[in-house]
Amino acid sequence: MGSDLSLMQTGYNESRAELMRFRNANRAAARDERYFDWRYLRRPGGREPIIVVARDAAGQVIGALSIVSHRYCVDDEPAHVGMVGDISVDERWRGRNIGQALARYAASLEAFRSLWGTVVLPNEPAARMLEKAGWRDISAIHRYVRITAIEAALRRRGCPAALAHAAAAVATPLYERRYAVEAPSALVGSEATIKEDVDERFDDLWGQLDKRGRAIAYRDLAHLRWRYVEHPVYRYRFFVLERAGKMHGYVVFHREGTNCFIEDWLCLQSEHTAYLLDRFVAEQKRAGEVERISVRTNVDATIAASLRRAGFSCRQDFQRVMLNGGHSGNSGFARQGPGLRWFMTGGDKDV
Repeated sequence: MGSDLSLMQTGYNESRAELMRFRNANRAAARDERYFDWRYLRRPGGREPIIVVARDAAGQVIGALSIVSHRYCVDDEPAHVGMVGDISVDERWRGRNIGQALARYAASLEAFRSLWGTVVLPNEPAARMLEKAGWRDISAIHRYVRITAIEAALRRRGCPAALAHAAAAVATPLYERRYAVEAPSALVGSEATIKEDVDERFDDLWGQLDKRGRAIAYRDLAHLRWRYVEHPVYRYRFFVLERAGKMHGYVVFHREGTNCFIEDWLCLQSEHTAYLLDRFVAEQKRAGEVERISVRTNVDATIAASLRRAGFSCRQDFQRVMLNGGHSGNSGFARQGPGLRWFMTGGDKDV
């Protein structure tokens, strides 16, 4: 890295301006102080964020790495898991292993070692750097898409209007029959509603969920309100499926033009996921003006089968998920193997 550079831990308030500068320089959409305070300070049950910076000989910050503590449930036990917020290096200083040095320095801190483990969803250059600093892959988040307006999709790809209309008239009913999901007995007569806020029933669902053998971020009332209701940029809504006053599952989503994005979901019984998604698709089609629905999630065999059953197809792009357990005695390394099933969605990325 060079003897003319130094690494140090600092506080969020002292480094907020630099974090904003680095983050906004590397993203298409800029974020303001309100967003950063929401992300770093207002998270329920979190600890103080870990902020590490690199300075040049003149004392100027030329790189930064941030980690926020996030509440997880690991094999039905509460745990604090670190989530890497940003890794940034000034463009003029790239190629000198500064990012790797920041990652190694952060991993040496007691605050880092006290976490169950630390997770990052890196881009490919950052992933290669983190591998050298001791991180390893535990999963990957894939993007699945369900087309809800075949004619519009064909026309957007350049198909003549008359041909697109004729093709859609044949394909749409076949598509709908192929991916119709029959209601499981436990959900016969269930009702679906759209909500703008969360209530105690979301807590009840989280409390009843079987979390044994799983690593899943908290999705209790406090988390859902912070993550979605109070989000400073997006307006999220909740599609809720319930029967006889009991919530069986929900989908968190937002719409941008003709695109609908599923940010998160939770289903009391995993085998009912396909039906939950099918009902959600039907509701979006009924509401109109949606051409496609996208969902990002890490995929095990059960989730993949549910998505395919509901008509979602996997795209080629994916996001690596990496873990560092902090030190050899940390259960983050010892227990992240085949026996621990991770559940992550797009909603886990922006935390």
